[in-house]
Amino acid sequence: MDRILIIEHEPDQRNAVKSFLELSKFTIYAAQNGNEAIRLIQEEQLDLIVCDTTLPDTTASEVLKTVRNDKRTYDLPFILLGNITEDKEIRRCMNEGADDFMIKPMSAKELIKIVKARLEISKKKKKFILTEINEKWFKFVNDNINQEFLSPLNDMVNATFLMESTGMSFDHTEFNDTINAIYRSSFGMFRSTRNLIIFSKFSNNTFTSHQTQTETHHLYDVLNQILNYYNNGMTANYGQIDAEVDMVEKLKNTTEFLKVIFTELIDNAVRYDTKRLPPKVRLKSKAKGFEFTVSNNVAKDVMFELKDIEPFRKFHKGKLKNGLGLGLYICRELCLRMRYHFSMSLDKGVVTFFVSG
Repeated sequence: MDRILIIEHEPDQRNAVKSFLELSKFTIYAAQNGNEAIRLIQEEQLDLIVCDTTLPDTTASEVLKTVRNDKRTYDLPFILLGNITEDKEIRRCMNEGADDFMIKPMSAKELIKIVKARLEISKKKKKFILTEINEKWFKFVNDNINQEFLSPLNDMVNATFLMESTGMSFDHTEFNDTINAIYRSSFGMFRSTRNLIIFSKFSNNTFTSHQTQTETHHLYDVLNQILNYYNNGMTANYGQIDAEVDMVEKLKNTTEFLKVIFTELIDNAVRYDTKRLPPKVRLKSKAKGFEFTVSNNVAKDVMFELKDIEPFRKFHKGKLKNGLGLGLYICRELCLRMRYHFSMSLDKGVVTFFVSG
């Protein structure tokens, strides 16, 4: 049963509207002023609001703003009731997002017709939104979960089963190859999970750049640790990463985010280099900070700019290469929030990403 709030300061008018709608099997809440209405809006789960344009303690416009600024109620249908002389308030509310208005006096039949029509439109919108969300979620799962999570898990299970079943018969090379395979799979899942968590915090405005660590870190140590990860198995088919790393320090409270940025840009370069060559990584000391660059070869048909980077957008052909499509977006957004400069160049089949701060 749909729940409707009536906001009307005149008792006779309020009771009349309440009776009309109750006869049509709606659950009715009634308020005689704006403050009482706002309390009910915050406490109850409503489906529609009918509001008089003249209230004793506030305006219909202020009530409407409260509704539209709350994530729980922003899409509630909002119908105005007003006299023909109150056209300014009606116009103001319509400009601020009211859905419909009725001029007093109105018939019960006309009121019920408009209320039912607005409820039907609201339900269709919610259904379309839910369908779109479900379709996007299905596409995300279909495109990503198998590749980014199930396949690596399967590789880890097979590798550990192989180690267990063969006992001590592994030679040193086979053992290292198996450990590296397990590492690559687990590291890939770790990155994908971390990126989804960061993206979720961006989307819900819960991301904070504050960190609890207090010690000062050497930035070159952070980068060298990442390079060691890749050079010890992650880039086995490519050779050692071409790296030049200056002795750069960075103050506290940013190291973990820079580690994410460095890792994502290096992984992006390793994964997508079309000539299967190790990327070029540079960390240079600047007068008031640092400059970090990563370069790799890309296919001729890969063309994009910073403005093209969006969540889950993938620029490379072939599902086996593409990840979640979050790495570059995470880098750009972290740089923005940490007030680092993030840029890129794409020239003659070589893409270079720059981070400085």
